[in-house]
Amino acid sequence: AMGGTRTDEAEPRSLTDQPLDALIPAPMSMGRKFVISVILVVVAIAFTTANVTGLLVPRPFDGVSFSTGGAMILDTERNAVGAFVAIPNNSNRDVRLTSVDFDAPGAELVDVVYTPDFDRRSLDGTDLPATISTEDTPGIDGGIWVLFRPTTCEDPTGSWGFANVTFDFGDGAFPPVSATERVEDEVWSEGQSFIQVERADGTFVEGHGPLSLACEVLR
Repeated sequence: AMGGTRTDEAEPRSLTDQPLDALIPAPMSMGRKFVISVILVVVAIAFTTANVTGLLVPRPFDGVSFSTGGAMILDTERNAVGAFVAIPNNSNRDVRLTSVDFDAPGAELVDVVYTPDFDRRSLDGTDLPATISTEDTPGIDGGIWVLFRPTTCEDPTGSWGFANVTFDFGDGAFPPVSATERVEDEVWSEGQSFIQVERADGTFVEGHGPLSLACEVLR
């Protein structure tokens, strides 16, 4: 055009006009692939180890086999019979016992007391929730007294008196998770022939079943 200035405007280019190398990322080098693979393996191993050892979820019973033989004691103040259930802590950190559900048909749960040191002649301990340290409970020393009162005097035919216990890591702890486990330390085992209750004077009363014996000593 006369006396004018022409400016060429660049036309927009479509994806079909782009070089193929610009659309496909360059292949990852073998060194980088190796480093990423190693990192993923290390993370997976660390997570699995932390989980198995109870750092992420309370696992107090892993790798433990125990039985207290149905140790029972008479509690005249509560008008109940206390049965001891071993509660070790094999997690790699302290756990907190928050609640106990006593699976024992024919009996009602009266109270639960935690003790770090098992003493067959003493119901001394603390109420729940109770913190169980990895140092305070080596082996099967620590546990709970499950205090129950029979609602029937007819003894069970199989294993009886299981505690379902719930754990966490405490208020404000990370991760904020809880876990409920069934303690395989029953009060009465299938095939067990007798059980004993200790009175306050140190004498023992023996019976052939947990409920009939509890009824006898609570008369």
